[in-house]
Amino acid sequence: MALYEELGAVDIITPVQNMFENEFRLCMDGKLRLIGDDCFLTNGPWINVRTAVDRACFLWSQIYYRCYKIIPRGCFNCWKLVARPRSLTELIKVHKLQVRMDLPSKSGIERREYGLHKGIYGSYWYCPMEGGYAGALEHLAMIQKTLHKEISKSLKVVLKRSCTEMENSAGPSDAWVYPEEQHMLEDVLDSVWDIPPDNCPEPMVLKTTIMRRWIEHGITHRDPEAMKYIESMESLGVAPTKTYEKLAEAPKSPIYRVIVGGENIVETSNPKAIERLASN
Repeated sequence: MALYEELGAVDIITPVQNMFENEFRLCMDGKLRLIGDDCFLTNGPWINVRTAVDRACFLWSQIYYRCYKIIPRGCFNCWKLVARPRSLTELIKVHKLQVRMDLPSKSGIERREYGLHKGIYGSYWYCPMEGGYAGALEHLAMIQKTLHKEISKSLKVVLKRSCTEMENSAGPSDAWVYPEEQHMLEDVLDSVWDIPPDNCPEPMVLKTTIMRRWIEHGITHRDPEAMKYIESMESLGVAPTKTYEKLAEAPKSPIYRVIVGGENIVETSNPKAIERLASN
């Protein structure tokens, strides 16, 4: 049994995926919170080794940025390292390396249409916020050296600031200027929204689901390495089909026997010929 089928045997989330929802609630103390804020979203593409507890990524990106249209002050000092594994096999190797390194990091699949040109997989490391740009450069040198030694010297790591979505809308981050008047708005938002930073990686039951998702993604995007992790495409609901490349392999056409004029028997494999004979 290949990895995909092995994971499928213990995957209990995918069959009930559409039953999960993510909503907010206004609590009696005037705070806005997630319903079930002690739970995980189950449709994500990432497996976290350790979460970056010095960031409030969900709050900053999904609420402050998407809803209030601001780049939060914390994002101005958010530096991360990005590698693009070139196959599913390399993605799994990088993920295992991240586990051994035990640093704030994650690996997974690229779902954003505008990001696919960079690669269909991604691995991230989060630089300590207090280190700033100088600390991020040190982190980059360390991660790059480790990847070159453990994975491949041709696997490149780049340093980037904040989220791609923010640079897509606000331009390159080296030109960002934080508006002083935004401090007051963020102070108000911080006093109302009560979304704690993620403080733990996904449980094993969810990692199983996400890793199956990686294999499906690789197959969808024609990564030949992904086929090594599935025993049969029938596991994806794709039935085997017969193709005919040689004339000798083609299925024989049915032979029709037609009585003409009450005595003569004509054999033909062409249904239209039967119509012509009958009309005569």
